[in-house]
Amino acid sequence: MTIAAMLLAPVLAVQTQPDPRVQQLLAKMRQLYANVAAYDDTGSIDIVLDQDGKRTTLISRTFETHFARPENFKFLQSEKTKDGKLDLACVWHPDRNYATWATISPHKAEHTHLAEALQMESAMTNGVDEIVPPLLSPTDSGKVGDKFWEGLAYMRQEAVNGVNCDVLESNPQPGQYWTFWLSTDRFELLAARHYIGNKVRATETDVIYKPNFGPSPRISDFMFAPTSEMAHYIPPPKPRVFHGAGPGGRDDSGSGGSKGGTTGGSKGGGG
Repeated sequence: MTIAAMLLAPVLAVQTQPDPRVQQLLAKMRQLYANVAAYDDTGSIDIVLDQDGKRTTLISRTFETHFARPENFKFLQSEKTKDGKLDLACVWHPDRNYATWATISPHKAEHTHLAEALQMESAMTNGVDEIVPPLLSPTDSGKVGDKFWEGLAYMRQEAVNGVNCDVLESNPQPGQYWTFWLSTDRFELLAARHYIGNKVRATETDVIYKPNFGPSPRISDFMFAPTSEMAHYIPPPKPRVFHGAGPGGRDDSGSGGSKGGTTGGSKGGGG
């Protein structure tokens, strides 16, 4: 072994070791999401092109997630177009199979597993659709969400609109970064950023989450049908069947269950 190799070997060994602090944070985050009986959130997805110092917003969407064990799920994106119409993309569980329905990238399809449905939608948002659902339903999601949590390093603590967060970041390949903001006390994911590019041209995808752990689900939370103005795009989906919300659930009549605490999230900075 050359002297240069001897000097490099310890450095490379250290770099390949998982950061214990990061692993502990991720374990607590996964436990939080995997064990919650019901969850919902609202948020936004903004994709910005930075070219030669000029920033242009390519996509600006809002989204909502509804989840209740054992098998109720809906993820809905929406975006106002320039002509005033509303584009929609939805992944939901309409009677034992996952389905995707979209006017943003027109299609309608059914899928056996949540992972398949998410991967179809995520092509439009640089993969961010695949972050939270696999945390809630890891068994049905396979390994689709694992890529986000590999190779993360602990960066700093940062206050996000008054909420103290631990900031984690990975650099999976040259010119690409994932950054996540986890609330320090509750281990909730409040913001995420995907950066890909170089000094001349880069794309940033920023996601903001406002999570609510332990809501009392309603049947209407898991229903989806296109609005009348969207009907000309794709035939409407079949009516879905509500399979029960599990512990703490209730129907639209308001009977049964009790509401858990809510927590707000906000946009992370830096990255």
